[in-house]
Order: sequence, then C-alpha cells, then structure tokens
Amino acid sequence: MNKIMLAMVSLFNPLWRMLGVDVMQLRTILDTKLRIDDRRPNVYNRGSRQSSTKPVRNSAILTMVLSFFIGMIYLSVFTVGTDIRLQSFLWFSAYLLTMCITLITDFSYVLIDPRDNYILLPRPVSDRTLVVSRLLHIALHISKLAVPMGLSPFLYICYFFGVLPGLWFALLALMLTFLAIFLINLAYLLVLRITSAERFKEVINSMQIVFSIVMFGVYFLGPRVLRNIQVEGVFRSEDFPWLPFAPTWWFAGSFSWLVDGWRANTALSIALAFLTPMVCLWVVARFLAPSFNRKIAGMGASDPAPPVVKTVKAVDGKEPFYRKMSRLFAKGGQEQLSFELVWLLTARTREFKLKVYPSIAYVFVITVGIVFFSDRGSFQQKWGQIRDTPIYLFLIYMSSFIFITAISQLVYSEKYKAAWVYFTSPLEAPGPILVGAWKAALVKFLLPVYAGVSVFAAAIWGLKILPDLILGFINVLVISLLYALIVLRELPFSAAPDLAGSSGKLMRNLLVMTIPGIIGLAHFLLGFVGKETPVLYFGSVALFAVISAAIFYLLYGSYRKSGWKDVKS
Repeated sequence: MNKIMLAMVSLFNPLWRMLGVDVMQLRTILDTKLRIDDRRPNVYNRGSRQSSTKPVRNSAILTMVLSFFIGMIYLSVFTVGTDIRLQSFLWFSAYLLTMCITLITDFSYVLIDPRDNYILLPRPVSDRTLVVSRLLHIALHISKLAVPMGLSPFLYICYFFGVLPGLWFALLALMLTFLAIFLINLAYLLVLRITSAERFKEVINSMQIVFSIVMFGVYFLGPRVLRNIQVEGVFRSEDFPWLPFAPTWWFAGSFSWLVDGWRANTALSIALAFLTPMVCLWVVARFLAPSFNRKIAGMGASDPAPPVVKTVKAVDGKEPFYRKMSRLFAKGGQEQLSFELVWLLTARTREFKLKVYPSIAYVFVITVGIVFFSDRGSFQQKWGQIRDTPIYLFLIYMSSFIFITAISQLVYSEKYKAAWVYFTSPLEAPGPILVGAWKAALVKFLLPVYAGVSVFAAAIWGLKILPDLILGFINVLVISLLYALIVLRELPFSAAPDLAGSSGKLMRNLLVMTIPGIIGLAHFLLGFVGKETPVLYFGSVALFAVISAAIFYLLYGSYRKSGWKDVKS
C-alpha cells in the first residue's frame, strides 16, 4: 500500500517542483515516515496494546474497517428531504468535520513531532521540502480513513445516479480532504507563529478537548436531530444567506449539477472547490514554512527555555482555594498533601485533561439528547412528557461516569518515574495517600457536576425529588468508592500510560457499566413501591439511604486502611 501511495505522490512532481520542493528528498522522507507508521499503534488499536515487544500488525486494516462503518452511518443524510444539493451538503459537512477532528485529535503528533529534526535539520533539506513532506505525510496517513469512509456514498451514488456522478463525487471528496488538511495545518502554523512552543501545546490540547466534545455531540445528537427534521416542499438556499460562504456548499453545488442540472452559480462553486485547496497549499509552503520549522526545532531542543519569574502577590494572607478544600475535606497531613498534589496535577497534565475533561461535557450532551430529542413532537409536548417520567434518575447516575473516568486516569502519567518519592518517604501505609487522591477527584469533578444536575432536576421536577437526590448522591459515593477499591490500587501518577491498555481494562469497563446500572435500577424500582402512599415511598428511600450510607462507611474504612501489600507495584 505504501508503494501505491508514493506512486500517487510522484504524479504531482511538477507541482512539487513549482513549490520549490526537492522531489527525491520528498520521496525518501515519506517512505521512511510511512514505514514508521506501520510499526506504531494508532488511535483505533491502542486499547489492544500489550506489554510485549511484538510488532503491531494490521492496524491499517482495522482503521479502514472502522472508517467504512462510519461512512455507512453518514449515508443517513441522503434520506433528508429530496434535494440532492442539500443531501450532499450535509454529507460533505459531516465528512469535513470528521476529517478536521481526526487531524486534531489523532494526527497532531505528526505535525508537531520534533524528533525527525535531529536527522533532517543537519542535512541540506529546505524548509519547503520539510513542510510539504509533513503535509503529505498527514494526507497519506488520513487517506486510510478517508477512502473507506467515502466508499459507501460512492457506491450509493453510482447505483442511483450513475458511474460518472460517482467518480465526480469521489474527486470532490478528495479535494475536500486536502482542504481539511490545509485548513487545520494553516491554523496550527498561524498559532505557532504568534505564540511560544509551550503555549502552542496548550492550544493544541484545548482544541483536542473541544473537538472531541463536538465529535461526540455529532455522533450522539446527529441521528436524533435528523430523525426530527421534516423537509417539506422545495429546499430554497435563499432562505439561508450564510450558505454561499460555507466551503461544503461549494462542493455540494459542484456535485449536484450532474444530477439536477447546471445552475447559475455552478461554475463559481467548481472553481472555489478546486482552487481553494491549492491556494492554501501555496500559502503554507510559501510564507509560513521557515517560521514553522524553527518553532518545531525549538520544541525538540534539549535545553529548556529560561524560566519566567512571576511575582506572587500576597492578598491579605489568603490561602489558595485548593488548600482550603484540602483542609475542609482531607484528614491529616499525608491525606492533605495527596489531595493537593492530585488537585494541581490534574489541572496541569495535558494527557489527563484530554481524557477526562471531555467526559464532563459528554454528560451534558447526553442530557440534551435525552431531554430534548427523545420523542417526536413540539417542544411543549416533550416538556410535558419529561415532567411525567423519572429521567432525573438517569441523570443522577450518569454523573458517576465523570468520577469513574477521572479516577481511572489518576494512576497514569508520562513522568511516572517521579513516583520514587512515595517509596522514599516515611509512609507507614499508603491508605491516606489513596484516600486523599480519591477525595480530590471527588471534590473537583463529581461534586460540581452533581450540584448542577441537582439544580437542573429540581427546576424541572420540583423539590419533591429531594429525597431521590439525597439517596442518589449517597449511592454515587458508594459507586465511586467501589470503583476506587478496584482501580485506584496504585499510587497517584505512578504508572506508565502504556499499561492502560492491559487486558484488565475490559473487566473494568464491564464494572463501570454494571455497578451504576444495578444500583440505579434498584433506585428506579422504588418508584413502584407505595405509588399511592407517599409515606411508604419516602420510608423505602430513607431505608435505602441508611443501607447505602452503612456500606459507604465500611468501604471507606477499609480503603483508608490499605497497606503496602494492597498496592500494585
């Protein structure tokens, strides 16, 4: 497959020469990068990595299969209305969003990886050759995702509209892929040009978090929104004045003329669809290449940048917020130190934020999907139906997944070797350290979300659900402590990230799904007890709360007494 990709790149050698690129160096660099990619796990098979030294196999095939199924899902947009331009616009928009998200979340390391500079920069390789090689590397890498994703709509169009429209659609999808690559990398280069290398990493991390949330929202809410869309009569683009400025509308106009005829603005759409990616490539290679390579080289420098001395202002002797929280919730010096350590590191570690922070937004996306896109009908009808159903119980126990996600990542760190400090300190037992980490995650991630869920639920269903909110909070504490007893048996940030893909992860995921589900189902069944007798119902809730509180007390005592033999080494 690599030879085919390199042959396709060679077809554009005249273009590369026009841009000032050495085509022989370009082919050598791409060949080396593609060989390395074949030996490196990707985002689709990280969970299957083992600690063995066996080489990674068939990662490209797995990526292509999953991408094909994503393309099958996107075929649903061709059921919206009867206007082919609207349908193709929806597909091109979904495709462009997926490409951009994939570039940001999975392939940013290809762009900002400075390790190849140790080999390339001492050689007589120009800046333009380096930048074009990076862009083409990303293009070839992402083609393993783009080609299978576009295969199902290509076959659909060939079957219903003919082979010529299908080939034209495939060419437009290729140009749209290039546009996505150049737009994202142009944004990277602009940010890198106006900011420092360290700040650039923070920007990339924030973009990864935002786009992962957007991607989840599209996948979760998209089918629900399409199900409720009713497109009646003829679609009129004049009703949407912003459409001519959307790049995917240009591609939709370029494609639709083969199906429903030539329009007045078709020629302009075709010109924009084909010229825009080429112009973006020229701008990147011509103007931004030198600054980009200097910044990338700075990111990989062995000597760190000189520290910036900041003046710390004393504000009437007030202590930081996290220290107030540690004094309020943690008990003893060791537990407080662990609480403060976890509180600070969870705010400064990029890998932790990327894996945990989106889960907070997922809860709100799921809430919006269930509450506002659950059934057909008007907003008033849905609002009336919601108030008559105990959906708030689902929201209560859904909040536990935020804590579960946070606690499952507390033990992993890229700088796990710094954990030697635990074993050289005079700690009699690791129990206070584990409890301090658990409390920090509880206070920082679970309490704010549960408070928001409680206010939202009370505003809709009224104060009559207050006993359910109290019982739900106690049960969520029990769920979190049960999960900590099984997962948080390692000291905070003391394990290598590669171990996150071990075989025990499957059992943990099953546990995540079963524990909140079983306890939440038991809470739901209480609603059938004493429906006509509120005293009986509230008595049952109170009994359940007492039992849960007793279980929590026993689990907490056991967890705090954890010894060194209970900690995984």
